[in-house]
Amino acid sequence: MQPDRHPAPAAAAAEAAAAAGRRPAPVPPLLPQAEHLALTATLAGQQVPEAWLENIPAPDEDDTGQQHLYRRLVAAVAHWRLRHHVSGDDPLGPPPDGPAHDEWQHLAQALDLYQRARIEDRLQLLRLRRDADRERLEAAARQAAATPTARTPAARPARPAQRGRPSRPRRPGGRGRR
Repeated sequence: MQPDRHPAPAAAAAEAAAAAGRRPAPVPPLLPQAEHLALTATLAGQQVPEAWLENIPAPDEDDTGQQHLYRRLVAAVAHWRLRHHVSGDDPLGPPPDGPAHDEWQHLAQALDLYQRARIEDRLQLLRLRRDADRERLEAAARQAAATPTARTPAARPARPAQRGRPSRPRRPGGRGRR
């Protein structure tokens, strides 16, 4: 198999831009309705279309309200990234100067609130599981305490020849004939 003689068009354009001293073109944004694809991939446990989506927690499979918020948030962040030429793993990129700073703060706050809400939901679920486990264990302990226990058999009595006499150390090599 021969290696490609021509670089991919995007790589060639990035090399040409770097050679000319310009910034390379930003990573292409999500396509329209890509937030639905991102949601589908996230719920299925597959790799998301872009790395920055990893920073937004996945919604619950059964909660359509969370899924709706996720899609709106992903769409807003993708639109921000497109308009401000943001690339990289950080969903919003660094805070800009000027009039766009207010919008950036609004999106950053929305991301933060969504992440906190998802963390709080998960903590609440863990608390519910812990309380259910605690109740189950306490019920099992109450049931065990209420049930009469069978007497355990007494320890086996010592053989009559060994009572009161200290045992002799064994000789190495076992018993032999004399």
